[in-house]
This record gives sequence, structure tokens and C-alpha cells, in this order.
Amino acid sequence: MGLSVGAWQRLTDEAVRILCCQRCAAAGGGAASQPFWVGDAYEPGGVVLVGRNPAGKPLPEPALQLLGRLRDEPSVAAFLDWSRWRIAHMTSTPWTQWRRAFAKVVDGFCTPERLAWLNVVPFPTPGDARPSSAMLAHGRDEHLAPMLTEVLRPSIVVARYVDAARAVAAIGGPWQADGLLALTGRNADPHEIEAARAALRTHGLRDHAPATSFQWRIALAACV
Repeated sequence: MGLSVGAWQRLTDEAVRILCCQRCAAAGGGAASQPFWVGDAYEPGGVVLVGRNPAGKPLPEPALQLLGRLRDEPSVAAFLDWSRWRIAHMTSTPWTQWRRAFAKVVDGFCTPERLAWLNVVPFPTPGDARPSSAMLAHGRDEHLAPMLTEVLRPSIVVARYVDAARAVAAIGGPWQADGLLALTGRNADPHEIEAARAALRTHGLRDHAPATSFQWRIALAACV
């Protein structure tokens, strides 16, 4: 069963709160905050990807327009449009952390529309520097924890880099037992990848042949 109407509204409200967070804006040195995305078919108890923070590359104009609409005319429809655009951009570019790590774990188990991607720190840092302890604590407590524990409620969290894994580990939830899967290296270690995939099997997710790039595009058709 998918997310309720109330849950989608809560996600929308939090995405807008990230866009309007003055502390994030100040710490980011003027860089635009980038809210999380959630796939249309995400279900509570599913799989959530957690990164440390967005890369510092400027957002394309379509993304800026979608964020402007979400901020100025907030609605669930606007949040879903943002999420669909992010999924399409992530897989077609593809994003480095998707290609190097997350896709290798979930391929054959979850198409992107069944996932959600959150960052501990929802903004790029100046010069792509590692976020400070204060940035990480603010992002974890104010933005990440409420979405994980109150709305998305995943059974599995795949975390990219040590800072993300530590942040998720500090948040109480059903993933604490055996559902926190950490990918720590710049190029995710093959042993970490296989351990994460084995955990997905243990949790009952379907395992089938990895998708080809063509199959990914077909799977994304409903999200574009």
C-alpha cells in the first residue's frame, strides 16, 4: 500500500521547509537547497537512499523552475513533478553516486519510482567541502529524522559515505536491527555492494536479472 494523501502533503511541506530554511541558506553560502525526492510508488517499509549532501554543480534551468513553483505555489503535484524530474535526471545523466553505488545495490530489486532519496545536509557546500558537524547535526535533526521516522518509515536505508551512515544510525527506527546498509568508499566496495544486495534478499525483495539501460528507461516512463 502506498503513501497516504496526508503523507504526501507532509512530504511536500517538508520539501518547502527545506527550501525556506534560513540556516541551510546561510550555511550553503547562497547555494540553492535541494529537497529530497520520493518515487510515486514508494511504500512505507520500503527502501530509502541517504546521501551526505548534494553536489555543487549548478542546477539546470528546468530544476530551478520546478523548485520555484514548489516554493511559491506549494502542492503535492508540484512536489511530485520535482521528484519525477530528479529521477529522470539521475538515471539519464547519470548522477555519480547513483552510478557508482546506489544503482549497483538496488538494480534488480527496486526501480527508482519505488525508492526515496534524502540527503543529511540538503544543500551543496562551498567548494564541495565536507559538511561541518553543525551542518550534519542540523540536517539530521531538523530535516532527515522527521521524514524517516514519521513519514517514510523504511525498513532498509542504504547510506552513502560514513557521515550519512552515522546520521542514520543516530536516528531510531526499524532499520537499526539489520536494515542500515553503508557504502563508504568513493567507489563503493564490491563486498559492501554484495552485502547490501544480500540484505535486500533477506528482507524479501525480489531479485532478478539487473536491468539494462533500455529497461531503466522503460521503468522510468511513468515518472517522466
